Amino acid sequence: MKIDYDELQKQLQNLTGRDFMEAEKEARSTGDVMPLITFSTGFQIRLAARALKLNPREMEKLPLNQYAKVASTVSNFIFGSEAEPEEAAEQSQKTPS
Repeated sequence: MKIDYDELQKQLQNLTGRDFMEAEKEARSTGDVMPLITFSTGFQIRLAARALKLNPREMEKLPLNQYAKVASTVSNFIFGSEAEPEEAAEQSQKTPS
């Protein structure tokens, strides 16, 4: 299976709070006890699977480097690490000098 990371980014934007709750429920049902579920790779993979309309079990079969990249992509999306430089630039433009 080949993951289209641009498509993943695009489809993550379409997820809702309901998707988040369902992915958390699925992750917890597998025994995931991570206190902050957003840090769980199992949860992140389930969100990615929802975004791409794939079975999480199939995504678990990805080669390790791809699995980690998918999880990292979701983590970056959740925590906004890719958006921060843009927001900082926009803020600096709004601030009078």
